[in-house]
Amino acid sequence: MKLKTFIVLVIICCVLSMITYFTFLHKAAKTQDQQMGEKLFDSLPVETISKITIHSSEGTVTLKKDKSLWVVEDRFGYFADFSLITDLVSKLKTSKVGRSFEASADSRSRLGLYRPDEKDIQNEQKGVRVVIKDIDNGVLVDIIFGKTREMTAGAGGHYVILARGETICLVDKKFDDLGKTPEQWIEKDLINIKAKDIEKVICYSLENQIPAYTLARPEKGASPVLVDMPEERTLDDSKLDDVITALSPLTIEDVFGYANDPERSADINYTVPFEYHLFNGIVYRLIPGRAKNGDEKKYYIQAKVSRKPLRAEPDVDNTPSDENTPAQKENQESPAQPTARINQSIQQWIYEIPEWKFNRFIINPEDLLKKKN
Repeated sequence: MKLKTFIVLVIICCVLSMITYFTFLHKAAKTQDQQMGEKLFDSLPVETISKITIHSSEGTVTLKKDKSLWVVEDRFGYFADFSLITDLVSKLKTSKVGRSFEASADSRSRLGLYRPDEKDIQNEQKGVRVVIKDIDNGVLVDIIFGKTREMTAGAGGHYVILARGETICLVDKKFDDLGKTPEQWIEKDLINIKAKDIEKVICYSLENQIPAYTLARPEKGASPVLVDMPEERTLDDSKLDDVITALSPLTIEDVFGYANDPERSADINYTVPFEYHLFNGIVYRLIPGRAKNGDEKKYYIQAKVSRKPLRAEPDVDNTPSDENTPAQKENQESPAQPTARINQSIQQWIYEIPEWKFNRFIINPEDLLKKKN
């Protein structure tokens, strides 16, 4: 073979090698770009989701779909905050992979991606495991959330790993607000009544079930007045405001137990019943209380909804309302309607409320008054 021919062949081989090399790089880069842009659970069948379990070092939360409603199984089957569930599912479905790498013992520890039930592992090295199942108990999602990746400029992300996977992914969504305890998932809005819709408030005496005091509006739009007001006294506007706005809104911190559980009720020192009568005939009856023993900073309330016939003229009715009448239908307009999902079962539970809300239910009529100037 002539030297010239040999040189030509070498050049051709080099060119072919370079073409092959750059083609491989292009394909590899293209594959990597697809992986980095992928959504983790793009095909998640949202309509079939029936159960969500959150495992962490702080405990376990189980959310279940009961017919058409979501409930927190670990809180006596109380209603779950549906907005939190939809937010979690939406973020899972739209999370995109930023980058991924092989998991190692060091990376799992550093990024907090060990399973929460792993033994001999410190809690700060454990993640939060979320398992989502369908109506047939099939697993749709089984993922562990580790630490977030903070960015000084721009969006951060969250490190995740499939529970049975070996690849760590950095996704573009953050899940650091994921609730790890049951009370973080319950529906917190119990009652929300505008003060202007309240016709009267009756505070009953616990001993003989007669009114200790009654605040009533002479007519819609008028300010409430104290029935049988002493001549030398007048209402303290700030105290009046506390009582009238106690239900706007009344939010809860937790569910303590079932209202018909005598053991739970035995742990509470109840005060006196309050009734909030609305102009549309709805009556809310509430009994606040505080913990008997141990933590004195625990405050509770029981609630009941009933409906009385509408009256042409408001008057003072001193009879306690114990009747359990059905709540109004959903298509009936009313400012008295509580959260629609709990309207008919509001009386089933004992609720924990914050101290400042408890203090708005003023028992002593003297505390509502001040001397006239």
